[in-house]
Amino acid sequence: MKNINTILSVIFVVLLLPCFIKYNGSMRALDLTDESLKVFPGFRAETVASIQITRPKKLDDPAKAAANPNPQVDGISFVRNEEKWLIASGDYQGIEARSSEIDDRILKRLNDMIATKGTIIQSDPSDSELASYKLDEASATRVVCGDNAQKPIVQLLVGRNAGDQKLGKQATTGTFVRPVGQKVVILYDRELDLDLDPTSWMEKKLQDVAEADIKALSLRNEKGTISFTRQEGKGWKCDKPPADVGKLKEFELNSLIGRARTVEAAGFKSRLVARQQLTDFGLGDDAPIEIKLTTKADKVHLLHVGKKVEGKQEFYAWLAGKPLIFKLAEWNVTPLQKDPKDFFDPKPITPPKDNSSKKGGDEKGQKKDGVKPPSDTNKDQGKDADAKNAGATKQPTKSDKPPEKGEGKK
Repeated sequence: MKNINTILSVIFVVLLLPCFIKYNGSMRALDLTDESLKVFPGFRAETVASIQITRPKKLDDPAKAAANPNPQVDGISFVRNEEKWLIASGDYQGIEARSSEIDDRILKRLNDMIATKGTIIQSDPSDSELASYKLDEASATRVVCGDNAQKPIVQLLVGRNAGDQKLGKQATTGTFVRPVGQKVVILYDRELDLDLDPTSWMEKKLQDVAEADIKALSLRNEKGTISFTRQEGKGWKCDKPPADVGKLKEFELNSLIGRARTVEAAGFKSRLVARQQLTDFGLGDDAPIEIKLTTKADKVHLLHVGKKVEGKQEFYAWLAGKPLIFKLAEWNVTPLQKDPKDFFDPKPITPPKDNSSKKGGDEKGQKKDGVKPPSDTNKDQGKDADAKNAGATKQPTKSDKPPEKGEGKK
């Protein structure tokens, strides 16, 4: 019996070994750290200094578009400036782009692409097959990453999204891509969001001043003006408090400071190229809302909030020194429309004076119930009257009788 169990154990191990090898091999195939599997082996995001995205313009006649070797293109480009990315084309040239967007939507995607048996859809497609994936020159979106010398590091053609298209027996999702110069169709398992609208890439945090650096703050709106100054070691004080108010509400002041020092756009309207644009959007010197923030280094940050965006819960805004007219969400603007008195508690109500609480409340002859007590003189007069009455009714005693004749003589 023991020998039979040993034989069965050996057979089980032998049968299990191929399955283990197959499973372990498939896991190695999905190891993204293996450079040999990557579409762009050796690619390093930190070496990229420029990015260009172009897309052929759509023509009414697809046949002419396919036959045109040099189609007209729309595009957007970026350049790295130290640790920041800047837009390098179009109306917003020189405006800061969000580094996180560049990293996530482009650089990380290029680094993650792998070419394996499971991701290579066709290894030698025909021109018509490339066109069906929109990976031909006349249809594909082109991504070119360059180094500091503008030399291309990576060139990728991006086709259509896989969506619900069926290839063979498998329904797929993701995006079809191929490196420039290679006839291959690779399925990348994620969609590539390569929007050519520069505002979708622009940095939305337009101001971020450290709270500790602020020394003065003022708010002007259609209901009045209020200003605050930081006192070293004593906190904030209001320069000219409104009349008839109580104590300053710390949470209201902190909310105002937060909105003044950190300004994040909800969207963008246009680049500022003429002063007249400020007037058109209610952002001139007479803007309905103005926030002035002054730092300890005497740098002034000025925010104007103007007209409401038609049909939206947003307001136009402008930061002095920034060449942008942007939008602020209504929920971010409403606190800036408060009356200056709203930053304070109501004035405490003073209770009326209570005379009964005075020492000797009846010193002037007034009792608490308002009845005047008899004076001491009246008391004395009453005593005298009592004494007289007592004398009138008193019966004479023996000693009180007058002496009879002869008495008293010796």
